[in-house]
Amino acid sequence: MSKRAFLRDAVVCVMLALMLMACGAPAPIETAPTIAATLSTTSTVEPRPADRATTTLTPTRTPIVIEPSATPPATNSPRPIAPTVSAARGAQIMALDVAPARAKPGETVQLQWQAQGDRATLCPDSRYALFTPADCVNVPVSGTHAFVIPSDVKGNKTLEFVLTVSGAAGSSAKQGTSVAMVCPQTWFFSAEPQAGVCPQNVIRTQAAYQPFERGLMIWLKEPGRYFILEHQTVAPGDIRHPLSTVTDPLNITRNTEGRVQPPAGLFAPTSGFGLIWRGNVQQSSGFRDQLGWALQPESGYEATYQCDDATPSGGRVWQTCFLTLPDGQIIATLSTGAWFWREEQLQQGAPKILSFTVNRTEARPGDTVTLSWASIGGATATLLEPVCCTYTSSPVTTQPLNGSLSFELRTGVERDTFAYVLIVQNATASDSKTVRVRLPCPDRYFFTTTRDDLECPAAAPTTSLAVEQRFEHGRLIWLESPRTIYVLFGSGRPPTPGAPPDGFLVFDDTWQPGEPESDPALTPPSGLLQPVRGFGKVWRSRPEVRDGLGWAVAPEQAFDGVYQRGWKTCLLQNNDGSYRSCSGPANDFQYLRAADGRVIRLTQFGVLGRHSVQQWEFWTP
Repeated sequence: MSKRAFLRDAVVCVMLALMLMACGAPAPIETAPTIAATLSTTSTVEPRPADRATTTLTPTRTPIVIEPSATPPATNSPRPIAPTVSAARGAQIMALDVAPARAKPGETVQLQWQAQGDRATLCPDSRYALFTPADCVNVPVSGTHAFVIPSDVKGNKTLEFVLTVSGAAGSSAKQGTSVAMVCPQTWFFSAEPQAGVCPQNVIRTQAAYQPFERGLMIWLKEPGRYFILEHQTVAPGDIRHPLSTVTDPLNITRNTEGRVQPPAGLFAPTSGFGLIWRGNVQQSSGFRDQLGWALQPESGYEATYQCDDATPSGGRVWQTCFLTLPDGQIIATLSTGAWFWREEQLQQGAPKILSFTVNRTEARPGDTVTLSWASIGGATATLLEPVCCTYTSSPVTTQPLNGSLSFELRTGVERDTFAYVLIVQNATASDSKTVRVRLPCPDRYFFTTTRDDLECPAAAPTTSLAVEQRFEHGRLIWLESPRTIYVLFGSGRPPTPGAPPDGFLVFDDTWQPGEPESDPALTPPSGLLQPVRGFGKVWRSRPEVRDGLGWAVAPEQAFDGVYQRGWKTCLLQNNDGSYRSCSGPANDFQYLRAADGRVIRLTQFGVLGRHSVQQWEFWTP
């Protein structure tokens, strides 16, 4: 056999072997490297086209048999390498924090979190729709992110961030944290009216007020608005009451003021209140039926008015405003046509007297006065009728929880104040308020005053010869009628919180002509004097007077003195719950005229007749 024929037969054998392997015939794996090596060494042979096609089959097996032999230790028993597969991780958030906890629009906050899972998303959110899904960001499963608060984030109490983590098998975890938004201004009262809002600027404005039998009317110069507030509630058990508003200026259509005549003791409103009440303006059909008659004339005051931010980003359709009444109470108005008392306490289970007013704070015996009140949360209401100097007990009457009462003041009474006490209670608590009607004073004080809270004098002023002497640490004043010596310690400064008051003592003048005028054994320092006669007797016999005043710094000075006492109006509650009067001429307030014309006020405060504080001052009427 020739050499060429031998090679041809060898190639045919190889081809047959490969065909058998392709058909699934077993072939020892250890022979594969030999075949591959043989083929690589026969590169000098130029095969026929059929041979080329056959050799192209070799690479299809090469990855199967050659790759294991690439590792030198693997000889004829290679170990397959298992592919790397990640362990399944369920979503979990271990921590999410933000700093700082309080921020303003435009400031940057830093969020930091630790979680496990495959993917994480961080979204800003809020109580109102300030953000959209487009504001969400993809973040690492654990990491940090800086967020700049947009400048239009306003009117919200908190800005929230929500972290969402997704994990294996469809697991997910979600956790939120929040930043408190600092409002650019504060409310004019201490507590926030509701969560999630900031206030606008405070408005202090000229205002008018008038109470009615069944409601109130208020006018604010700024923002130019009338408020008509009814006492009835919008629904049983609801704290809200109907509210109507009319914009100023009014569009007057007619004027029927001369056609209304109020009952005795009541009033028909005038000016803008009257036009709205009668329905004489285009903006109002009238409120006579809803409000009834006015309890007192219209009065002016300065109101405080403040609203929340009605249009923050995302938009709210309601607005809450707060305004003060003349007595300092605060009401809240809603743009939905309702109002309520800010301090109502129905949710705490305690009854609350929302208002208790009288149409006349000054009246004469025989005049008619009207009380009006509104309350919530109570089961019963009682009214303690007038208690003053003439009556020894107080009649108690049962009244509705909301209502009014007109009556005539009893005659035979003077220089006193009628006190009316309303008590509303339920099974667990009670609330009470007092209104007063002052009777005219038959006498006047010896000084001129503009104070409207001054008690009535107990009698006409007493004029008397008087003597005053100044000392190192006070002064003495003597009144001939009655024969009284007043020891005034200190300078008579007005009371100061935290400082002891300037006290005083009162003694009868017992010195008689023929008694020693002074003590020759006492020698005053140069330029100082020893008091004599009645002053000297008190000064020498009372160590507290001598030590408290020191030596006299000037001689006695005679002048025309005046003395007057105030009238005390008070109530005492008996053991059976009834009330009795303790009114009468009082030592609580006494007034003297000093030698230089100034008014001296002597004050003695007592608790149920027990002396507690005694002081004097140069007083400005």
